[in-house]
Amino acid sequence: MCRTSHIAGTALVIIVLNSFSGLVSWLGHVDLDPLLAGSFTACALLGAAAAAPVGCRLPAKALRRAFSVFVLAVAGFVLVRVAAT
Repeated sequence: MCRTSHIAGTALVIIVLNSFSGLVSWLGHVDLDPLLAGSFTACALLGAAAAAPVGCRLPAKALRRAFSVFVLAVAGFVLVRVAAT
């Protein structure tokens, strides 16, 4: 029987591979500012490193609920942007 952590890890590997293939395809069509990309990557890594200890202390139910609210907020934002165009 699969453990949840194993399933989540497998899903993350698939997401990374899919994202990487999309990035490679996208890079062939646009000019990427290396400074902007590097800054964004550095901020994401620092944010993840800072949030990891906090996430370990929060209850899993609270994290799932907060993530659900975040995903719904992003979906609402995208829906409003698409409807406005």
